[in-house]
Formats: sequence, structure tokens, C-alpha cells
Amino acid sequence: RAYAEDDVLVDNDKHDRLAEYMRAGYLTEEDLGSGAESDGRDDKLVLANWQTNGAAHSDIVRGVMEHVVDCNARDPRLFALAGDVVRVRADALLGETVTERLTQSGLRAVISDHVDFRLVGDETTKHIACPKDVAEHAYALVDKGFPPLAGIATAPFFDRDGGLVVEPGYHSASGYYYAPPPGFVVPPVPDAPSDDDVRQAVTNLDDVLHDFPFFDGDDANGEASRATVLAKLLQPFVREMIDGPCPLYVTQKPLARTGASLLTDVCSLICFGVETNAMTEKADDAEYDKVLATMIREGARHIVFDNLSRKLDSAPVAQFITSSVYRSRSLGTNSSIAGRVTQVMEVAGNNVQLSDELRERSLLVTLNARVERPQERDGFRHDPLKPYVKRRRGELVWSLLTLVRHWQARGRPAYTGGKRLGAFETYVSTIGGILEAAGIPGFMANRHRLAESTGDEGGTLKDFVALWWRQFGEALVSVGSLENHAVAPAGDLHDGDGGITTLCELLLVHADAIDLGFNGKNKSSWQTYMGTALTAAADRVFDLEGGVRVALCHGKRRVAGGTTRLPGLKIVS
Repeated sequence: RAYAEDDVLVDNDKHDRLAEYMRAGYLTEEDLGSGAESDGRDDKLVLANWQTNGAAHSDIVRGVMEHVVDCNARDPRLFALAGDVVRVRADALLGETVTERLTQSGLRAVISDHVDFRLVGDETTKHIACPKDVAEHAYALVDKGFPPLAGIATAPFFDRDGGLVVEPGYHSASGYYYAPPPGFVVPPVPDAPSDDDVRQAVTNLDDVLHDFPFFDGDDANGEASRATVLAKLLQPFVREMIDGPCPLYVTQKPLARTGASLLTDVCSLICFGVETNAMTEKADDAEYDKVLATMIREGARHIVFDNLSRKLDSAPVAQFITSSVYRSRSLGTNSSIAGRVTQVMEVAGNNVQLSDELRERSLLVTLNARVERPQERDGFRHDPLKPYVKRRRGELVWSLLTLVRHWQARGRPAYTGGKRLGAFETYVSTIGGILEAAGIPGFMANRHRLAESTGDEGGTLKDFVALWWRQFGEALVSVGSLENHAVAPAGDLHDGDGGITTLCELLLVHADAIDLGFNGKNKSSWQTYMGTALTAAADRVFDLEGGVRVALCHGKRRVAGGTTRLPGLKIVS
């Protein structure tokens, strides 16, 4: 027989199932025993002599979980995250608030804390921990009823409606749990910042970024790279206001020890109060998917792949940065996870190489000290920098929040700089609008350098198409003709050994950059792989010199015994 608590519980509408069992005669107050003692908690559910199987047991377990969920709602510490129940707790060793996946034994302990299980006899009452069968049943419930968690915030942030969240604890509208570190204080942020407030905010941020050697080619001051860093700093504070995905941030430099890892740490300290937990590049898509799924399950706010040495061409990474929800299925199993994508994601390395797909979804930061041994530089304004950032974190967060409030006070004007980033329109409108309102120049002004500096597949292929167009025009051409036809005029493009003489050699020399599927193959197999590559690139459009726009295509040409399908170029409007 089962019984649930006292008159308080019976009168509680949230526990109708247990009340119904009492009215139906399954439960009686006498089952408690007149000598049962209370532990002093008037919110503790009491179960005595429960049954261990059947419909009554199933409903009582659901009632137990409803009670645990109700108790948790008063000051939430348990949450639903990517299909798991997680506990939010302070980690003394790390000095931060973290999430911890709740195991079955952990849930059993939580239930025991809120439910008094009793074995009531004729003369005695025995108090016990939550029985294992109850914990097993409760753990198996698909929807346990805990509130969803988007992540842990360590600084104030703006919610979806633009309100500034400053109260510690769980914020149900956003799903974030705000847990400021001990001693962290942000000065009051004005509702309508003055021009002096905005200037001070920009000065504070420039002060921290002063010694980083931002470089954008013709712009030696690196305004565009600096603006990208400021965009990255703003993103966590306005993420809820951006109804859509956010791009990948790419930090690259020509030499090691130029400051990319330090820059990543500084940004993480400002936004999240901790240094970066950077990861190395992964061997394949399966490894990237596994890591991203883990980051979702852990509620990570910042994902960094550092020291990239190979070209990054990853479908999971591309999916992650263009999705509102990331879904992953474990290989060889039916289990899967799904979670909101709210993280700041970036990669860094020496002369980072990206696929076309990722390049079109990225913003660039370039560091170039323009000295032979960048590690020997000195004369920095703040050295060491990270302790300085930790001491001033409250002021730096104030600076970012002030820039957002300034933009709000001006009516949230959309970005008018003319630069576009497909699939990231809301991000550009919001972040670009904040920077533009504050008079910060350069946002996305270095987009053209992504193709130049991160390994332009399309650029080298475009050179090939331009030479093809010059030689053959709109005629259909056999792959053999492409293989044997000389480049004219000779020397338009050169490899490291002096010269390229045929279109075949042009593609073979630049195979790594073009990545059309015949990398590492020798010339004898070139025709087979080139035919496959041209089929894969069909309908791709190229803007050539003289205002000519052409597309790769295929057509049929009559030959002895029938027709054959050949590649060619056609003019498109």
C-alpha cells in the first residue's frame, strides 16, 4: 500500500494522483502510524509502505518527481540540458560554477532529500533512503519536468527583449543561470549612456587590446580585425537578442608566438571570467561531432580549436555555426542529443586554411607583429596582461554593456555599413548596429581577405576557368584536350619550379588549394578525377575580367557511334 504525506499534500492540486489514491482507499492516514516523527521540514513528502509494481507504483513515482520538481522550482539547481538532468554547483578547485550530469544514484539522493520513505509496522516506523526501484523508474522518465538550461552566465546579459539581467540565479525567460564569481562587481550601467560614457567604454576596451598587432594588409592599424574582436566580445552579452546563428571567428597569424592564444584567453576572461579551455584540431568529422555534442551536453559557452595545422573542412562545424539547435547521433547506437547553439566558436592557428563552406561563415582576425621573432617583443603597456584583465573585468564588462545600452537608447539602429554575411543577417544587424552606433569602424571590412589568406579554393579554380575561357570560349571540351592544351600566354601562373605549361599541370600544382578530389593522384589518372571534379562543380558561376560571368556546364556532342557528354563554359546573365 502507498501513502503520500499529510493534509498539506492531499489538498495540493499538483498532486492529484496521490490524493485520488487516498480517496480510492489505497492510502490511509493510519498507515503513517501515530508515533511517526517529522524531520522538521514541512515541505517533505512522506511515503509509507508503497507498492513496488503496477499502475499505482508508476503514478506514485510521477507524483514523487512532481514534488521534487516543485521543490527545485523555488531555487532551481537541477535542470534539463541536451536530454540529461544536470546539477549546477560551485567548483572550489576551478573557482567557477559548473554543470554536473546527474546520475541515477545522484537522482536517488535528490529524491531522498525531498521525500521521507517510511516502513510502518504495527509498533515501529523505519525511515529509509529512496528505494532503488523508485529511483530507476524516476530516472527512466523521458520528461522529468526540470526547467531547461541554456548555460551558465558569469556576468550580466541582455535577454531576448533587451532587458538587462543582473539578478543572480536562474532566469527562466532565457534559460541561463547567472552565477557571478565571488567579488565580481559591475558598475551601474546607465539606461541612456552619454557620449562621455561611450568614449570611456571604447577607451577601456582599446586599452586592453592595445598591444595586439592587428593587421589587415593595406590597413596597418588593423581596424577590421579589432572590430571583429569587439564583435566577439559583444556576442555573449546580446546572444539572446540575436534570432539566428552567429559566425565562426578565425584568428590567424604568419608565425607562432604572435599573441593569438593570449587574445583568445583575454576575450574569455572578459566574457566568462575564465581562461580558454582550447582544444586541438580533430582528425575527422566524427571526432568534431563528438566534441561538439560534448560541449552541448556540458553547457559550454566558448568553443576554441587552437593551433590548426591542417585545412579545416568539417561538415559538423559548418552545421554547428549555422544552426539554432545542434543534433548529434552516437555512432552505432540509437541514442542522440539535441541542444541549443549559444556558444562563441573560434579557431586559431598559423595561416589557417578553411574550406569555401566555412570561409563564407567566418569573420577574420589577423595578427602580424611584422618582426622575425615576435616572441622577443617588449615594451607592452600591460605586462603581464591576464592579471590586469582579471582585476578590471567588472569595468570591461561595464564597457560592453554600455555600448549595448547606447545602441538601445538610439532606437536599436540596424547596421548600415553595406557588408553582408549570408545566413547571419540578425547577427550583422545587431552587432554591426552596436559598433556603428559607437563610432567603431571596420566591421567586416576585411571579408575579402578571408579568400586571400585562408586558402581560396575558388580563387585558383577561377584562374583555371579564366584560362579555359581564354582558350576555348563556349566550346565543349574533352578532358583530354584540357590535359594537353598549353597555357597561353606561357607563365601566367607559376609553380615553385619555374612554370606551368598545361591546364592539367595548373590544377595538379594547386590540388591542395582546390581540393577537387584528386589530391595526391598522379598525372596518369588525371582525366578520371578531373571528369569527376568538373561534374561536382557543375553550375558554379565565376565573374571574369571584362565583366564576363560564366558557369561550368555539361553538354552533348555528336561523335562516331552516338553522343558524348562533355564539360564546357556558358555565359550567364
